[in-house]
Amino acid sequence: LLLLLLSKVDAVLPELQQRFKNKVQKEEAVIYRGIEGVKNYLNDILEVNETFYSWGAKGFWRDERLKYFLPKFDRQRLKQGIHFRHIFDWEVKQFASEILKLRMNEYKFLPPQYSSLMSIDIFGDHVVTFTSVDVGNFGDDGMIFVMVNEKLAESYKTWFRFMWDH
Repeated sequence: LLLLLLSKVDAVLPELQQRFKNKVQKEEAVIYRGIEGVKNYLNDILEVNETFYSWGAKGFWRDERLKYFLPKFDRQRLKQGIHFRHIFDWEVKQFASEILKLRMNEYKFLPPQYSSLMSIDIFGDHVVTFTSVDVGNFGDDGMIFVMVNEKLAESYKTWFRFMWDH
């Protein structure tokens, strides 16, 4: 009887495991700091491999400390087909306009009165908030807060679409 029961459990176990795996959502929070943190964040974008949305964007990629890392990142991004959609702070037009020349990049600008010292990025199930970022510069005390949650990311993407459309 026990062997019969075990064989039945073995028969349905793979299906039950798959159902459980499909329902469990990945959730986590990570804090990155400094330029090495920026590199980790950029590698996250490649790993997730989905459209990238950003508002309050500053063009901090111009940061001199990233000049060797970013060309490699951008080549890989293009190879993977990762599309960017930015809503930049107004100042990017004047102080970091070369960021606008990225391929597979759509962008708009916030009005000048809505510039701030932070920005938000969303890709896949990741919501990323930056502090102490300035136009063209990540900042020495910059921090990157990464939240991984599918429902949260979908809500942020909805807000992004509203801002993009208006």
